[in-house]
Amino acid sequence: MKYLKTYEVLNQDELQIGDYVICEELYDSTDEDSTTVFNITYSNVGKYIKHIDNTEYCYLIKYDKSIIPNHLKMFFSHDGSTCHRKMSREEIKYYSKNKKELEDMIDVLNQTNKYNL
Repeated sequence: MKYLKTYEVLNQDELQIGDYVICEELYDSTDEDSTTVFNITYSNVGKYIKHIDNTEYCYLIKYDKSIIPNHLKMFFSHDGSTCHRKMSREEIKYYSKNKKELEDMIDVLNQTNKYNL
């Protein structure tokens, strides 16, 4: 299993536009679509592309459209080959300028969930 010192590698500086992110959305666990959207945003790296003023969900996160099933695209706003989702700061769990670091972190998170660590 890969080893990452999470707080030594990730989340070192303030979150900035252009950073890659892993989000852990607040969701309704009784709703299957909501749970699936949570799994998409938690198990894929997104990119913080815009700050939206005057709202709690002020971080616009971009995801590749190909990772989102057609029946769930209504939960995202669209722009060509990408989809966007608004997040609050509390929902952005990990961020880094390096996408590979976050992909490694997803591998670690998947392993810990698999073995209930």
